[in-house]
Amino acid sequence: MAEDSKNVSADGEAQDKPPKEDESDSDSWLEEDEEDEIWESLDDTPQKVDDKLYIGSMATEHNYDGLKAAGISHVLQVAEGLTPSHAGEGLLYRGVQVADAPGEDLVAHFSRCFEFIREAHDSGGSVLVHCVAGVSRSATVVMGWLMWRHHLTADEAFRRVHRVRPWVMPNPGFRKQLERFGELGCDLSKWTAWRHVWREEPLTLVLQSFQRSTAISGLNGEPLPSL
Repeated sequence: MAEDSKNVSADGEAQDKPPKEDESDSDSWLEEDEEDEIWESLDDTPQKVDDKLYIGSMATEHNYDGLKAAGISHVLQVAEGLTPSHAGEGLLYRGVQVADAPGEDLVAHFSRCFEFIREAHDSGGSVLVHCVAGVSRSATVVMGWLMWRHHLTADEAFRRVHRVRPWVMPNPGFRKQLERFGELGCDLSKWTAWRHVWREEPLTLVLQSFQRSTAISGLNGEPLPSL
């Protein structure tokens, strides 16, 4: 029997799995079986982290009815290659092209991300922040916003998002960036390009990335380590 290539969303509709990328072309840290595991864990319901701020995956962004039910008016896409599913349907989009890699400087994009979130809130709207799986990139941006907006530490922001979405796990580079962001008092004007730090300890972060990939079983609901 041919393998079923469809999954069923929360509203009962079948949805196609995204095609697997060739390993040589993919920037993902996930193996094929881990990608399957993550896809199975994806939900298409926006999860509320803060007032008018939601986190989710690409499946969440696909679910137009779910977005409208949550009152979402703005969508922040934080990943390479993502495109709006509902352009021209009353939703405002902003895309941030960033890889899920320890050497990627995600904090350098915080200004654009926070500006978009603030504009949405000022207009009375709500924002969905999503990446591919809603595990690393979108979680890092949401944690950064909570730190900046509510003066939280990196650990406090992680715990707050983790309570809502237990499988969040920013990659080791993003985790260190959040810690450094907190040490700077969440002052973006003081941020130094991450490449300077990355040059100092690439091996350590690569090893931590490997450990992170082997701990992906936490997506099944097992507790994940805090920052």
